[in-house]
Amino acid sequence: MIAFLAAAGIDYHRVSQIYLQPAQRSAAYRDDTLAKMQRVWLFRQQARFATLSVTPLNRDNAQWVFDTAAALLHYSPEPRVIEKLIESARLLRRDEEAAALLARYRAAFPDDYARWAAGQAKVAARLPPAN
Repeated sequence: MIAFLAAAGIDYHRVSQIYLQPAQRSAAYRDDTLAKMQRVWLFRQQARFATLSVTPLNRDNAQWVFDTAAALLHYSPEPRVIEKLIESARLLRRDEEAAALLARYRAAFPDDYARWAAGQAKVAARLPPAN
């Protein structure tokens, strides 16, 4: 039992490092924190959530973000997860899925949806016009 508790404590310490500023992390986790955090076993879902939270969305990782956010939505149905899911669906041109997710987001979290939608509108306003 003591060994399990010690291992759980180490696992928790490892996964919690991603939420700290690099200067506040344990020395062993200041560099390449995400890769080191992937070795967790007890807090696997928390590690996936943390990785998703800090990973910027781009064309190269859009499918991974979509798949990860879709899986995590069952574990952690919160605005940060559904926002990544919607944004990755749009990037992958899954417009019908994105529209359905938008409707669910607006119904479940109206205040968060309004904040996020306003931010999306500001980003769109800064984009050059489509040809």
